[in-house]
Amino acid sequence: MSGRTRTSRGAEAPHVWAWLDPGRASLRELRAFAAAAERAAVDAVLIADHDDGTAGDALDPTAVLGALAPDTRSIGLVAAVPPGERQPYHVARAVASLDHITHGRVGWYASDGGADRRTEEFVRVVRGLWDSFDDDAFVYDRSSGRCFDAAKLRALNHRGEHFRVAGPLNIARPPQGHPVVVQDDGPLAGGTADVVLVGPVADLESARARYRAVKECAAVHGRDPEQVRVLVTIDVPSPGATVDSLELWFQRRAADGFLLRFPGTAGDALAGLTHAAEGLLPGLCRRGSLPDDTVPTDLRGRLGLPPLPLCG
Repeated sequence: MSGRTRTSRGAEAPHVWAWLDPGRASLRELRAFAAAAERAAVDAVLIADHDDGTAGDALDPTAVLGALAPDTRSIGLVAAVPPGERQPYHVARAVASLDHITHGRVGWYASDGGADRRTEEFVRVVRGLWDSFDDDAFVYDRSSGRCFDAAKLRALNHRGEHFRVAGPLNIARPPQGHPVVVQDDGPLAGGTADVVLVGPVADLESARARYRAVKECAAVHGRDPEQVRVLVTIDVPSPGATVDSLELWFQRRAADGFLLRFPGTAGDALAGLTHAAEGLLPGLCRRGSLPDDTVPTDLRGRLGLPPLPLCG
């Protein structure tokens, strides 16, 4: 399957995500932002962690995701959970739970500033834990008292350089198989992530170079490069945040899509998103849209990524 697939906006259209730093925003502001993004046909909202390096009053991204899930229908919800702050089992369980709650609309942003060997192993362990059960393992047979078929349980028994995790995870396999894994651009990200975030980048040729590097990294790790999405971060407003510029970057294979980042508070970001919905976003979407009943409702589908088989 090509990375240039029919999306929620139509054939050969770039994927568009929106960045949201919840800070200490009110639930009303967060809900308004997510609703505005969904109306604007944005593929996903990435809920960032508070990353200015100072102690303060900031909401946890996974809690924000859980709060937004009932108020949204189809938009993807991606939460930042830095691998350096938690253990793989806890991340795997939390993200799998959210994927079940949203019926497959969740992504995990392993926000570490670029993958290293520890992060690579962390992601591999999380993916292995998501495969703890076959898709049809849970039978809930009251007559026999069986909850699941023990023959379809897969213990991980991981022993690596940084982690020893026996498993299994105590939850059914996520609806997407594996929720979408997102990482910042780095030397190993193309080998582990489904979506790699690049930039902001100074110019088209720099973006094309990073795009090629990510795809080549995927190939070196035995992955299909077309199954790794590269999203370039675009600050809005900025001189490069124009329809013509972003379409050129997409057509010249400098990006598979864009992460739109709005400055300021959640209220400021909502104002920026509302403005973009009146010009920038319709311009990017002008290739036409699919009928509502054909738009994928899971995040992997919106990205043109297939479900992952067990041990995928």
